[in-house]
Amino acid sequence: MLKKSFLKSSALVCVSLLASTYMWANGPEGNDPMNIDVDVTHTTTIAQIPHDRMADIFSYLTPKERLIADQVCKAWHSILAAEHGQMHAVSASLFGSTFTHLAHQIPDDLVAQCLRHRVNDKGFAPLETIFINPNLYPQGKRLLSSTDLKENPRIVSAWYTALFGKAASQDPHALPLVMSALPQILVNERVGKDALDAITYYVEKVGRNTRFMRFTGSETQADLDALHTAPHTLVVRAQDMQAHKDSLSSPLNARNDHPVVLCFDDETFIKNGALTMSKNHIPHNLRHLILSDPFDKITSIEPSFLMLHEGLESFSARGLTATKTIKLHFLSSCKNLTICDVRGLAKVASIGACFVFKCPKVEKFDSRGFANLTEISGGFLKDSTGLTDFNAGGLTYVKSIFHSFLHGCTSLTNFDPTPLTRLKQLGQDFLSQTALTLDARTKVDAFLERVHPEMIPTAAIVLHQRTPTSLRRCD
Repeated sequence: MLKKSFLKSSALVCVSLLASTYMWANGPEGNDPMNIDVDVTHTTTIAQIPHDRMADIFSYLTPKERLIADQVCKAWHSILAAEHGQMHAVSASLFGSTFTHLAHQIPDDLVAQCLRHRVNDKGFAPLETIFINPNLYPQGKRLLSSTDLKENPRIVSAWYTALFGKAASQDPHALPLVMSALPQILVNERVGKDALDAITYYVEKVGRNTRFMRFTGSETQADLDALHTAPHTLVVRAQDMQAHKDSLSSPLNARNDHPVVLCFDDETFIKNGALTMSKNHIPHNLRHLILSDPFDKITSIEPSFLMLHEGLESFSARGLTATKTIKLHFLSSCKNLTICDVRGLAKVASIGACFVFKCPKVEKFDSRGFANLTEISGGFLKDSTGLTDFNAGGLTYVKSIFHSFLHGCTSLTNFDPTPLTRLKQLGQDFLSQTALTLDARTKVDAFLERVHPEMIPTAAIVLHQRTPTSLRRCD
């Protein structure tokens, strides 16, 4: 016990002294500590401690204390990265100066653990590209809301300047544009002025982010030149999209890697809460689309949403936080679609027929954005022949699945039905014409045995294998 206390005390003293020395040398506005190599080999005996012993000392630190130690020097960073790889990956992805594209592979519970310490420490945490099911947010935490921003115009001004390099006072639509472009910010349930001031300081310290551009249809030649030379995230109000669709096509012709954030801050393309937009309303050469509904105007998505849009390659619904119903033919037959990100659809309860139907280039689908989904109509991802990986983690509350669920997904080799704990009705051709491995088929068979008493009498399961087919009935 004494040894443990001594080791932890030693570690904390080391962290405090070196962190203080670093901050004193670099100041609060200093460079990113991840880019500084503090060479202490000949100036302190701490550096002479073997790496395995330092790793043992670090093991007594809390995740919060590890985050501090990780930023002291490259040597400590490498030790923590090796010994606590997953936690380090979470920390770097959530709070580092760069965000990893592998962040979505980190388990939700580990992200939640790291978020819990970060939010408690600083009062907020930017999620950026990190996925975490809203049901797994740390208790007492929520996303920064429009109300928070409305009541603190300094944050809006700081974000607008950082994103677009212009003063917010020059744009009457600053608030919805900022809400559409900024990363998700997790805060304490009762976020106070100190935390909001910390967010503002964080944004001001980050400074200008040259990846974003506010598109109005009246861009200067300098703006157009910038769009030709480098990829930008274009933030566009739906009204501007409607009025200047052809103008938007020009920079998209020059480069096909411009993501477009479409902001629905008025009634454009919305009728009685229903999103009526079709493929004819957006440029045919738009490749990457992100939807944002900053004032929660969209409660449902009308049929044939972007159906047959052949240019679309990626779609994100991260901002549709009030949507409860998706009607039929959502993104159906978009032959070049590769990514369908359903984060933001946590309130969706029902999905109509032919959802992402016949999209042969979609390889992975993560359903965890559907935190409250209860009903799936027929043809869900049917004939998406390129699908290899399906995460069913968002189907926890699903009670009814109609016919042809993942039917014809001929490249799908693995499916874990474990999350389907509330399933009561299942239609025909469930997972039919798929290439499930023997282990996956065994899991599905065991699942069906467990849920058999609750299934409707006529439901049939056909698992097409590379060997002759097998038939399992639920009656």
